[in-house]
Amino acid sequence: MITRIRNAQARKFSDVKMPSSKSKLAIAQVLKTAGYIADVQSETPETGPAQLIITLKYHNGQSVIRGLQRVSSPGQRMYSPATQVKGRLRSGIEDTVVSTSKGVMTGAEAARQGVGGEVLFKIW
Repeated sequence: MITRIRNAQARKFSDVKMPSSKSKLAIAQVLKTAGYIADVQSETPETGPAQLIITLKYHNGQSVIRGLQRVSSPGQRMYSPATQVKGRLRSGIEDTVVSTSKGVMTGAEAARQGVGGEVLFKIW
């Protein structure tokens, strides 16, 4: 999902489609709430799997998302306790997206709620 978004923004696409899942939808909703993407929709065609459509956000011709970096991978999960979940990094322009027991949220929100979890990726 992260690579599809990164590639679509490099090509200046207005939206990106991918197979839908509950976790992808939750991550996309967090990105929309944080202001990194414009819109997210899930559509189910008559035939085939459900599709997730993410509308990308641009400002003055430049992508709002400057970079994405995956932190946790299937081969090496990276967990962070509530006291060490970072909210804003890189002088206030970087967020982390964390999967917690209370759902997917930004690192700042996880720190506010006092929950730790798996750090999925960093976005700036």
